[in-house]
Amino acid sequence: MSFNVGTGLPFQETYDFSIITEKFNTAELTRPVIHSEHRGDKLVWPAFYQGIYRLSQDNDIQVVMAIIKESHHKLYKKFGGISIEANLGDIHGVGENRLMLSWNLGKISSFFRRAILKERSKD
Repeated sequence: MSFNVGTGLPFQETYDFSIITEKFNTAELTRPVIHSEHRGDKLVWPAFYQGIYRLSQDNDIQVVMAIIKESHHKLYKKFGGISIEANLGDIHGVGENRLMLSWNLGKISSFFRRAILKERSKD
């Protein structure tokens, strides 16, 4: 697998998060697309994030950057390792703020391990 190493990430065209990108191998989650007939399917969403986690682990990516709706932040916090890097405001003019998140994959929560990775508790 190859990546555009050294060319920067799309979010870096507008925002300077060099404090993150200089310290960690970083990827940007950009424009995830789920076919319309699968939207709302409760199996697609966990598989999507499981894939991101596995891809990151296989390629030594420590931090994933993403822009999300502010209303989704409560759910993403459950992943563990989530930090709000910037409140971007209503950048798409749809009446809801967008947040720039960094997700430190070394700090995933027991919720993420159980619900997304399907790992069993070691207790």
